[in-house]
Amino acid sequence: MLTNLRIENFVHIKKVEMEFAKGLVVITGETGVGKSVLVNAVSFLSGRQADEDFIKQGAQEALIEGVFAIREEDRAFYTEFLDQDETQLIIYRKLSRGKGNVVKINNQTATLKKLRNITTFLINISSQHDQQILFDETYQLNLLDLFDQKDLDIYLQKYREIYQKWREKSAFLAKIKQNEDELFRKKEFLEFQIQDIEKENFKVEEEGTLLEQKKEVNNAEKIRASLNVLRQNFDGLDELWVQSCQEAQNLQKMATGYNELLEFMGKAQIETQEYLAEIRKKEQSFLEIQELDIETIEARLDVIFRYKHKYKVGSLAALLDLQTQLNKELLELKQMTSKTQNIDKEVALLKTEIKKYGEKIHQKRHKNAQVLAKMVNAEMRDLGFDKARFEITVLWDMEKIGPKGADRVEFLISTIVGSELKPIQKIASGGELSRLMLAIRTIFARNKSVNTLLFDEIDAGVGGIVANKIGEKLKLISAAGQTFCITHLAQVAKHADYHYALRRKSNELAIYLLKEKEVVSELQRMVGGAEITNLFK
Repeated sequence: MLTNLRIENFVHIKKVEMEFAKGLVVITGETGVGKSVLVNAVSFLSGRQADEDFIKQGAQEALIEGVFAIREEDRAFYTEFLDQDETQLIIYRKLSRGKGNVVKINNQTATLKKLRNITTFLINISSQHDQQILFDETYQLNLLDLFDQKDLDIYLQKYREIYQKWREKSAFLAKIKQNEDELFRKKEFLEFQIQDIEKENFKVEEEGTLLEQKKEVNNAEKIRASLNVLRQNFDGLDELWVQSCQEAQNLQKMATGYNELLEFMGKAQIETQEYLAEIRKKEQSFLEIQELDIETIEARLDVIFRYKHKYKVGSLAALLDLQTQLNKELLELKQMTSKTQNIDKEVALLKTEIKKYGEKIHQKRHKNAQVLAKMVNAEMRDLGFDKARFEITVLWDMEKIGPKGADRVEFLISTIVGSELKPIQKIASGGELSRLMLAIRTIFARNKSVNTLLFDEIDAGVGGIVANKIGEKLKLISAAGQTFCITHLAQVAKHADYHYALRRKSNELAIYLLKEKEVVSELQRMVGGAEITNLFK
């Protein structure tokens, strides 16, 4: 509830300080006096964009300060700015020439965005401009949901949980599918590289072996000659050791002390035979190497060189490590494809759950829409819309699911008997919108606590009994909180708990809280009566 308002150097207002209480606060003044200035001031306090034109001529800065009493049940929303024992919120906004805005909430500097977020729950302005919000489908949906939240909150909470999971999974899946072509090309390239390397059947030691074979083939004649000499020499040694062993055995038979000599010669013979066998093996291997074509060895070495260069590695071992890594990457891609298929299934299941709870939400909204529309029609008849018909459509569209369901809500109205129902923005005038908003506010005021409301020109184009009904509705709404109304009709003003009058003095605006006799005089002025108080002459 707005308890205090201070305005300085704002448009035509030099300085005004006002105190307010719960109930209906009416503000009146002659046509052209500048009643809209007060609406602009409150809008400015609520975070509306403003330029230096709002600063009073001759002044360097304009400021507006509002004090709001916070209900205990609403404290949680304002804990950022309230200490434990605080029960009020002080909003201060200053506009300086060449310096822009200063915004403070309980002495804490804040942004305009933060200010707008906070004041959304503190004050609602309903002027012919601000009522354009009724055209917004999101606002219409929120109003419908606020009308009857029984069961709906449960469905919406469950729906939002599933919807969030569905969004996350769908976004991940879309990202993968967006790169699907690239992933497919990468998979094909990996498969090509792997097959390209595998078909050569490289061995890690192959290059070293080939280089040795090349060396041996190039030195074939020298190697063959050396091996032949060695074999002949060892053949001679073998025969020599055989003869020597026989002589040593003869000595052993004829005398003692030759055991060690006999053992030595036996070992030497065995080792000579082993070396001879190794030489013969080498000769056989050499014969096999000689059968190799040097061009074949060179060709294979060339293949190895080309593959090392092609895959930018320094050795066959590194090339084979690369082959292992490529196989690993290919496996990961295949697993990703499998994972994608699983996510696809999860997304489909979540979509089914979304539809399930979305339908429950739709049914609840459809029922609420019928009840709310019926109540709005009854209120509108009280406000002079005898021939008007109001309906709320709730259209189900699974192609446009969002965080609040798959419904598209639309307010429709017909102001002439027999005419087609059309969206309110295509038919309703400013005054009609004001009364439609009043009708809706009246319904919500019966069941819920409301924030501070400000109605501007809600009585445009009406009079008599309808104007009185408007006053009654405003009175009803104010019983649940605090309501401001700027009006030019006495039938509305007479319902005020507090009546303020705007007067222009020396091109400046002043505002006065009227006493009982002054209220009577102001009402007489508003209806064109002859007796006008001398207070404001």
